[in-house]
Amino acid sequence: MPQFQFESFHVYELIPGAPDHFVLSIISTHYVRQSEIEYVTIIPLRDSSISPQDPLRVKIDPRRNPDIHLPKPLYAFVDVVQSLPERIFVRHDYGKIAESEIREIREKLGGWLAI
Repeated sequence: MPQFQFESFHVYELIPGAPDHFVLSIISTHYVRQSEIEYVTIIPLRDSSISPQDPLRVKIDPRRNPDIHLPKPLYAFVDVVQSLPERIFVRHDYGKIAESEIREIREKLGGWLAI
């Protein structure tokens, strides 16, 4: 079976029963052997009904970006960065978010982490 690689700023699905349905990877695993990947650092993507106006939310809208395969717009919760076990990911890449969304996430994440 070919190795599955995680890409930065790509959307992935988690298995049923996981804390979130969709997440945004903020790491790339190209420089790590598959056997060494235990955790993937992510930003959860959640429904817009949960604090959409918060300054640490970034709207990920599939209508603006045909390369992303989400059922509806979701929000990246920048202040909820976490590492999840690699085993709870569905082996499917839903696509890369738009460059404008990447810039906004980098700006907000950098500000929040003071880096």
